Amino acid sequence: MKLRDSYLPAALALQMALFLTAAPSIYAADEALDIIRKMEEKNASDSSRMKMSMIVYLDAQDAKNHRDVKILAYGQGDDNSYMVFLAPKTIKGLKLLSKGGDQWIYFASTGRRRKIASSSASKKKSVKGVGGDFSYEDMSGSEWEEKYDFRILETRKDGWLLEGTAKESDSVYSRIVVHAAEFDVPIESKYFNPARFYK
Repeated sequence: MKLRDSYLPAALALQMALFLTAAPSIYAADEALDIIRKMEEKNASDSSRMKMSMIVYLDAQDAKNHRDVKILAYGQGDDNSYMVFLAPKTIKGLKLLSKGGDQWIYFASTGRRRKIASSSASKKKSVKGVGGDFSYEDMSGSEWEEKYDFRILETRKDGWLLEGTAKESDSVYSRIVVHAAEFDVPIESKYFNPARFYK
């Protein structure tokens, strides 16, 4: 019995060390999630109009090998949106309409439209006619909190650098990095996937 008791201080010390090691990461995750929630709450609106620019890198190691994409997006609430691709010329005029859980895509090059299946697997597929740079999930508009577990990478003078790791193993992107400024619109968002390229 004495021999067993002699191990108690060491065991308690080990448990305390593990708790102190885990605690900062738990609090950091909570703080990162709080930043994401406040940022999304601040930018929530009944209706919206945004013009977005996106750089798609086919190889994260080659900054010259990229595609510049410009999109005009209209939104109503959380579930309704309308997006028009303005550039590059190869996909100019491509349009996506989302209403509730349904989506339709219009291909300007052929004049054809297609209804997108609502299944998760379908929305992870690449949008044909966009060079494989986008999946239907990219344009679904769901919240980051639903898809990623966040942590703070760095605290900056103008905000934070946050990293989100995908909750699902088959997610389109394995992680994202967001430069958030005082709960405002993200200054920059980078999306990484297992197949090298990022946005």
